[in-house]
This record gives sequence, structure tokens and C-alpha cells, in this order.
Amino acid sequence: MRTRTLLITGNGLDIKSGLKSTYTNFFNQKSILINDLYFYEGIYDTIFEENEEKELQGFDKDLCTYCKPIYWLQKWLLYYLESNDEKDNNLVKKNMYKFFDHIDGVIRDYDYSYWILPDVMKKDISKNWNGLEGAILDYINQINNKGFYIDGLNNLKENIRYRCFRQDKDLTIAFNIFMIIAQHVFENKKSIKIFYDDSIEKIEAECEKIQKDDTKEKLKDVSKEESETKKIAEQRKKELKDELKEKVKDIFYELIENIDMNEFLNSELNKLENVFSDYLKHEVDRNEYKRNVIKNIYNLVGTESVNILNFNYTDYDTYIKDANNDYSVNVNKVFNIHGSVNDHIIFGIDNKSNEDYEEDNGEHKNAPISVPMFTKTYRIMSRTSKSKMFESNGSANNNDIYYLADQSYDVIKFFGHSLSDADYSYFQSIFDKLDLYNSDVVLEFYYSKHGTNNVYPDKDMHKVENNVFSLLSKYGGTLDNKSRGNNLMHKLLVEGRLVIKELE
Repeated sequence: MRTRTLLITGNGLDIKSGLKSTYTNFFNQKSILINDLYFYEGIYDTIFEENEEKELQGFDKDLCTYCKPIYWLQKWLLYYLESNDEKDNNLVKKNMYKFFDHIDGVIRDYDYSYWILPDVMKKDISKNWNGLEGAILDYINQINNKGFYIDGLNNLKENIRYRCFRQDKDLTIAFNIFMIIAQHVFENKKSIKIFYDDSIEKIEAECEKIQKDDTKEKLKDVSKEESETKKIAEQRKKELKDELKEKVKDIFYELIENIDMNEFLNSELNKLENVFSDYLKHEVDRNEYKRNVIKNIYNLVGTESVNILNFNYTDYDTYIKDANNDYSVNVNKVFNIHGSVNDHIIFGIDNKSNEDYEEDNGEHKNAPISVPMFTKTYRIMSRTSKSKMFESNGSANNNDIYYLADQSYDVIKFFGHSLSDADYSYFQSIFDKLDLYNSDVVLEFYYSKHGTNNVYPDKDMHKVENNVFSLLSKYGGTLDNKSRGNNLMHKLLVEGRLVIKELE
């Protein structure tokens, strides 16, 4: 009788197969862009020191420091709209315009996403992708907990025509809010430029008409000065241009007032997913990754018929079907739970992680940022074709997690997954579906050694043991019968259903 196997894979399998797929690999490849952002965050609070105080005297003194970057952003936009012959170089603050031009370039860079800002994704984040997913939850909760962030933005949006919000103690947050505002302005500057140029043409045409009409009147009135016609036209042109600048300011203010943080953060996370997907596609085709990953899967399951639940974004099913090598893997179904490079990858928060946070810190009632909107379940539903997995039509799709869990298995093998809270909900669903406590299913957890550690040769094994202990302890706590929950690991060990092995 053939063994029925479910293989659950995480990023450790791709790393062992030679793929540079860690958080660190990805962000190192984007190091130039990120280092620029760190640099400009550092000088953000000093770059606006030069200013025309008389132009800012309408602002309250205690608001003056904070309003400068927003004030100069507006000035930059108007400066950008003017033709070169209208610019007075003596009044141009070159360091500020250089700053804005660079930030504009960063925002237009395909690799840029708000989520890579220094204070959003910490430099010291774990190399595992669950570290990134944890950082998403941390940042959203930080915004929801620190009222001054959203209050400051809302204050600015409500009062932007009259004042800017007070200087914050946290300049990093000031920089982040500035980047949000700058992005909305820069992304719309082309349409604003078209509006501005069209309006200038109309102004020129109107003034030309005024001059022609006034010339006819002048011919009737010989006492009229010859230069008066030109003065009238120039005065009208100045009035119309001043009105136009006020309209441009209104567009600028309206862009800020209409900022929706939920939609903004969500769209920026989509961009980060797309950038990482492109990065991974490039890496997959390098070296011997595809051959190596098939070899490692073969070493895990041999010729057994296997279903694979893949937490990575790589497409094992395609690689195996296209392979022409010595390793014949008998794969039945592969399900990429978080999408793949050939579909749409998903970053997000685990539902259980959010529940645990709310249990410890209280539910975010009326929170400005919707945490559920950034959970994996929500994002899978809204962003990919896998939304069909939520349909209640009674039929299971062959490519969904319920199909995998509904099968009868003799063994579930894990390799390369950190078993972290970020994906706990999936493990709980599978264990519940299989009735882990009462079944005969064997759990096999594999690890591989990273280099030679003569001092602590069992370090990698102990790391996996700790992760297994945490996972099963957490799951045991969800069982209705608490004594069974406390006894789960002991029962699995006694029955030979819990195994930890090294993958050579």
C-alpha cells in the first residue's frame, strides 16, 4: 500500500536549493534606493532651514517649523509649473528643489513602495518572510495606537488651507507623512501641468484679444496713450495668472484632503508584492535552483504520491512538469497558498496574530486603519483568482487548501517552514480537519544544517524542536478537552507520530 503524503514547504526549501529569497536578499538588492531614503530621512529636519521668513509670517510661530516642508512642496509644484524664463534663480532654494527632485525620482522608481521606508520596515527585521508580515501588523498597530500620527494627518487635511499641524516630537513620523503627501502630489503633477499649460494658453489668448479690442478703441480716441493698451493687457494677464496659481493651490490642497490611509497602504503593499515577484522571477532562472529544488523534494518524499502545500511563491508544479533530470517526483497537486510568481503573490497578517494582539492590547474600535484589510485571508479574497476558495457552492476546487486537507494522509512532512504565528491559522485548519489527536497521521519535521558549527552541532535541530514545541503547544490549547490538549505532544511521541529528522 502506497503512503499518502502531504508535504508542507517554506522558504527554507528554496534557500537550501540555492534561491536568494530571504527578506535580506531582496532588500540588499534594493540597497541603493533604501540607502537614499535613510539619507533623506536623516536630513529631513534640517533641509528646510533656509526659507523666506516673510513668506511664512502668516503661520503661527509654533507651527512654522512643521509647515516648512509642506509649504516648500507647494512652492516646488508652482516652481515646476512655471517656464524657465519666469524663474528667479536668486529666490530658488536650490537645496530644497534638489531634495524634491530626488524624492520625486524615488517615488517614480518602479522599485519604490511606502512599505520600504526606514520606519515602516525596520532594518533589523528577521530574514524570514514571517518577519516582514509581523512588521506589517506592528506598523498598522503603531499607527492605530499612536493617535498623533492619524490626528496629525487629519489635522493637516482639515486645516491645510490655513495652517499646518504642530511640530511632532518624532521626526521620522513627520518624514513618513511628508512622503505620503509628496507621493500624491508627484503622481498627479503631470495632469496638473496639462491643466496649467492649457490655462496659460487661454490666458494668452484672452489678453491678445483684449489688446486687439483696445487697439480699435484707441484708434477712435487719439488722446489715449499708445502704451496704455499694453498695460491693460499685462495687468489682466497678471490677474489671471494669480487666479490660476490659486486654482493650482486648491488642487494641491484637495489632493491632501482626499488621502485615504487604508487605500494608500493597501495599494503600496500591492506594489511591494509586484516588485518582489519580479525580483523572484529573475532569481529563479539563475544557477541550478530548479534542478536543486526538485532534487530536495525527491529526497523528502521519494516516489510517493504527494500533495504539496507551498508557502513559498515559487511554482514547483511548473518546474517539476518541465523538468528533464534524474529525479522523478510523483506530485498529485501543488497549492501555493499565498500565490506564486506566475499569479499574484500575497503578503499579509495572519488572523490569529491579530486576534492575539487584540486580546493583549484591546480591540481597535473605530481605529483609523482597518487591520482585517491587511490579513492574508482578506487579501487572498480580494487580490487573486483564489477568491473562489471562499465560495459556498458545496464543491471543492481541486486546487484549494480544503481539497488538500480533505484527503486521507498517512504522513505530513514539513521542511523549511518556521512554523511561525504568521501562518498558524492554516496549520490549525489542517490539524482540525484531520482530527490530529484521534488520527494515525504521522508528523515529520525536517531540518538541514547551515554550515559547520563545531561548538553547537545540534543548533539547527534544536531550533526546529523549539518551533515544533511552540506550534503543537499552541494547537493543543485550542482543543475543547484541555487535558487532551496538554497531552497532545506526549501522545504523538509515544505513538511514534512525531518525528524530527535531518535532510542531508
